[in-house]
Order: sequence, then structure tokens, then C-alpha cells
Amino acid sequence: MATADEIRAQILARKDEIQREDVRRQVLLRELQEAGERQRLRRELEGATAHLDIARYSNAALNDTRTDVDRDRTGAHMPDRASPTSPAWLPPTSSKSPCVKSMFDCDENVVSGEIVWHIKGFSWLKACLVQMDERFADSHDLYLGGAVFHLWYHPDRQRGSMGPNDEKGSLVISEESGAATFRYSIWIKSKRQGFVQWGNDGMVCNSIPEMIYGPDVCDAHQIPAGVFGLTHEELAKSEWVIDDVLTVQLKVQVRPLSNYSQSNKSLDIDVPESKLGDDFLHLLDRREGADVSIKIHGEVLRAHSVILSARSEVFRRLLSCGMQESTSKEIIIEDCDAVVFKAFLGYLYSDNLTSLANCIPGSSPDASLCPPGCQAGANDR
Repeated sequence: MATADEIRAQILARKDEIQREDVRRQVLLRELQEAGERQRLRRELEGATAHLDIARYSNAALNDTRTDVDRDRTGAHMPDRASPTSPAWLPPTSSKSPCVKSMFDCDENVVSGEIVWHIKGFSWLKACLVQMDERFADSHDLYLGGAVFHLWYHPDRQRGSMGPNDEKGSLVISEESGAATFRYSIWIKSKRQGFVQWGNDGMVCNSIPEMIYGPDVCDAHQIPAGVFGLTHEELAKSEWVIDDVLTVQLKVQVRPLSNYSQSNKSLDIDVPESKLGDDFLHLLDRREGADVSIKIHGEVLRAHSVILSARSEVFRRLLSCGMQESTSKEIIIEDCDAVVFKAFLGYLYSDNLTSLANCIPGSSPDASLCPPGCQAGANDR
């Protein structure tokens, strides 16, 4: 057993250790204060950098506009292109049909990015935040188009204040630079379905610094709905937390502060000559898809009922009004010369009277324009 003197010596030793720890605590508190100041300065530097980016984008847009004004592409004093006193601006004469193509381009400078954020040990999150004296979890920064984005998650819907005016939300986006214009969507990874979008797409024009955005963001006196309507405890036991990990994906598009672009130019469009008649004559010649037989003086011609019905009221009635020809798909012609009928059939397919003229005996027929079989008949007569 220790003697009284030994115990007194141990007490003095403990007091010395306490004094040393008190001194060390003062040093650590001072270093912590300095670390906090360094962190504040880093955020201030990031904000200044973001504002510098915005200023650069703005100046680049002004420079582009100045160039367009100098080149008379835009401005308040554009030349009168229709004025007869400005012949240089008159459009060139052309026998072709003019077409002016104009484009008003607003997304030329739009940039896209994303944050994929894993909250590991999700069931420990509340306890961890209490230990660290933090209100919510914060993702790493995404720098995009002069804007700075974060994802924040607050596990306590009742006390979920995060915005500059005490707005509440469970899972939110924060844009800290301000004056950003962006679109966003938030996706949560499911055990069975992969990433599923939570809420609708959002659109923000000229954001407020550190304002929060998201599907369940609400005023200070309201309660956020929660991710897919779930409390933190319900979410932790749901399909959205896989092996105690919540995985969130933020997709965002930013339109930097820049001017739109506009361009126009006149186009001469060459309209090719129609070959529909020739194509239909080739179809008649090849007999592809033909479903009607026409018998005339011992010859059998093959044709297409849909074309005959569309081009001739007589054929339409024969092939669709319950007559014998509508079921047998066979038409007998007895009161017409075979050559003349072939020429008439060619006219029905081509809508061109040349096929008739070319098949008249003694008219120097052009074999390329005569319906199939008609030229031979004309030469025989």
C-alpha cells in the first residue's frame, strides 16, 4: 500500500500534468481559431475567384457584342438593307428559290457537370453531426461556369434550417457565388432500380448567394417533406440506402453570363425534278407487288389495284364495289386495242401524256417513255 508521501507525490504529478494539458489546450484553441480563419479565407478566395469568372464571362460577352456592333451585325443604328440608296445591301438576284436561315443560339456557352455524393455510415450520421457540432452534411464543391455548387443533407426535418433566410430542406443544392443561371436535377440510387430522379427538374435564373434549392425546400415555418417523403430514420431502412450508404447524384447545367449568338445567311435550294412518274412506270414494268391481272386480246398485263383505283373511277368501282373483279382481281378488256390500252395504263401510272403520244403508230416513239410492251405493239402495227 502506498504511503501518504507517495500519494502526495502522485497528486503533485497529476497537477503538473493538468497544468501542461491546460497550456496545451490554450495552444490548440489558438491553432483551432487560426485554422478557422484559414478556412474562412479559403472560402473568401473561392468566392472571389467565382466572381472573377463571372466578370470575365461578362466582359467576354461585352467584347463579342462590341465586335458585332463594329461589323454591323447588331446595334441601334443598323443600315437599312431594303433602302434603294444602299445597293450593297440588296440581296443578290437568283433564279432559285431563296431561303434565309436564321439561328438565335442561347445554349452555345452552356456547360454541364455533376456531383456524385456518397454518405457512408448513414445510420451514424446524426450522431456524427452532434459530435462535430454541425447541423448538416456537406459535399465537396463543384465549380462550373463561374458558379459554385454544394449538396447539403439535414437529417432533422423539424430543425432543418439551412438557407440565408432560415429556409428548410432535407437534401438541397446550395449555390454560393450568386447571379448564376442553371438547371438541375437530383437522383438517388436505389438497390433495385439504379438512379431514380427525386422531384422535378429545377430552373434558377440569377441565384442568390448561398440560397438553397431542391424538391422539398420550404419556408422556415414549414416542415420539409423528406427524400421521397421519408424521415431520416425511414430513409435509412429503405431501398435508397445500400449497405448503409446513401448515394446522391446532382446533374446541373449552367449558362454563364454571356450574350447569345445570332447568325443568318441566304441559301439557294436546288429542288430536284420529280421522278415520281418514271418510278411508277418502272414499278409497272417490274410488276413488283402487282395484284390485278388485266386480260386484253390474249395478253395478260399485271397492275396494282391501289394505283388503278386512285387514278380511275371506273377501276375503283370495279375493284371495290362488290363486283366480280373485286374478288377475282381479274379484269377482261374486249373493246380496246391492246397498244392503246397499254398507253392509257402508262398514263395512269405516270400522269404524263407523252406515254400516249409515243405509242401512237407513226409518231417516232421514244422507247424509254413508252409503257412496257407498248413499243413492241406499236412497231407491229
